[in-house]
Amino acid sequence: MTTTEFSREFDIRFNFINSNLAFSVNGYEKSVYLTRAQEEIISNYFNAKGNKYGEGFDMSEKRHIDFSSITDTKSISTKHSTIIAYMNNGLVFEIPDDVLYVINEKFNYKKADGVDIKTSVSPLGYKAAQVVMSKPYQSPPSRQSWRIVRGNATGGHLIVEIVPKANIDNTKAFAYSVRYIKRPAPIVVETLTAGQSVNGVTAITECVLPAEMHDEVLARAMELCKVDYLGDLKSQVELNQRNE
Repeated sequence: MTTTEFSREFDIRFNFINSNLAFSVNGYEKSVYLTRAQEEIISNYFNAKGNKYGEGFDMSEKRHIDFSSITDTKSISTKHSTIIAYMNNGLVFEIPDDVLYVINEKFNYKKADGVDIKTSVSPLGYKAAQVVMSKPYQSPPSRQSWRIVRGNATGGHLIVEIVPKANIDNTKAFAYSVRYIKRPAPIVVETLTAGQSVNGVTAITECVLPAEMHDEVLARAMELCKVDYLGDLKSQVELNQRNE
């Protein structure tokens, strides 16, 4: 659907569910509901417990195809200049600010003896990192590196620390590569007036998800709208629990 079609379909369904009561939903409100719906659907697709099929992102080929339009890969070859590594051998990187979910990671580098090393990257939780710090050998298995989330920098960029097994040669090239789901642009159905924006966007913005998912986005948006306008407290609680 185009944004115009989203807006018209929204009106048709809203008029049906509210039995032509004396209020309507404007373009800004439609944009908010559609954007929330899009974000919740993506979130639920990654959480197997959040959708009726009980399938997470990597449990369905359809999911891979559905999200291909918001999948990207970046390679980062410059470490952060000011943040100091927490772990032995660690290197700190600033990754793109549009990262929503990380899918795959790898880290390639040269050891101090000049040998090329290619590793897969596995996330390491905070408690697991604390356990590692108490051990004599604070390094991952061979052909593997760890990744620890360090926080967010100014501007929303995620800061991560990559911990390889061996000391690297800092004079040689190294690269941290990440494949991820991008944070989608909002769905804005009309140019918004001063003081109004959806995720900082005021211009008309089309849905970036494939057409096969548009009706699902619209249906979810209508569900959110219905609960806000016509639902009771029980309906609101049930709706919120689905997105925890």
